[in-house]
Amino acid sequence: MLQTEKETNINLLKFNVKTSYNNLSFSIERERVLKRYDSILSDLLEVNEIRYRVGQIAILEKINGEAKYKIVQNQLRQALTERKNNQFQISLYLGKPGDSSYVPSSKFAKTTIPVTLNFEDTVMEHNPILSLYKKQIDFSKSTLSIERQKQLPGLMFGYFNQSTNTSPYYRLNYGITFPLAIWSYRAKVKSAKKGVEVAQMQSNLINNKLYSDFVQALSMYKQYSQSLDYFETIGTKQSKQIIESAQKSFRSGAISYYFYLQNIDQAFQIDLESLDRKSTRLNSSH
Repeated sequence: MLQTEKETNINLLKFNVKTSYNNLSFSIERERVLKRYDSILSDLLEVNEIRYRVGQIAILEKINGEAKYKIVQNQLRQALTERKNNQFQISLYLGKPGDSSYVPSSKFAKTTIPVTLNFEDTVMEHNPILSLYKKQIDFSKSTLSIERQKQLPGLMFGYFNQSTNTSPYYRLNYGITFPLAIWSYRAKVKSAKKGVEVAQMQSNLINNKLYSDFVQALSMYKQYSQSLDYFETIGTKQSKQIIESAQKSFRSGAISYYFYLQNIDQAFQIDLESLDRKSTRLNSSH
């Protein structure tokens, strides 16, 4: 059981390290996207300030741009805090508490797993938790067997050495033993049976929970995979096209300030949504 508990703790540690690593990668990428958004809005505020001074825009447009910029700045501050927290968390696993300088060597990327996975192959065969509960059942059954044997008659055999210096002499002793307090043994057998039932019930409960978690995770993986495929094949390209087209049109005066701001916001929401989908699918694949 000690080995199984060790394997369980190792699995849990691996899961926590992977999750921390992915969370850090996600927060760094989210921070990068928000910095781009912040930069565009910052440039827009400078333009708006000049346009307001020469009377090309009203005070309402100027205030609207400043309000949007403050919202993005607040989101960026939150992203910075989240990134530092994730760096602190992973520093604990690296044995360097408080070191917030660690940066993942690879970019935040999606993970692909076979969608034909089944519960028996992925969980039943390799999960140390189920192995631990199985060993607990075996231990309870072994205890029950021992208690049952205690209430059965037994054979006794022995000898006495009564030899002297001049004459060897041995006495044999054998017979059958019977338990006297039979009711006490019956109570222990009943208790041991209850132990087996409890162990089996606990095993069934954890098996059902793992199966439920497995089905839910696989369902989420498939669901977000379809959504992520859209963002990576269409959404991300559209986001870049929207930003480039909106900037050119706004500079040339072909679109209004509000329409420009609306398009920029839509483009970055696509990028952030794509990150969220990627993060959710990645965590569900663990």
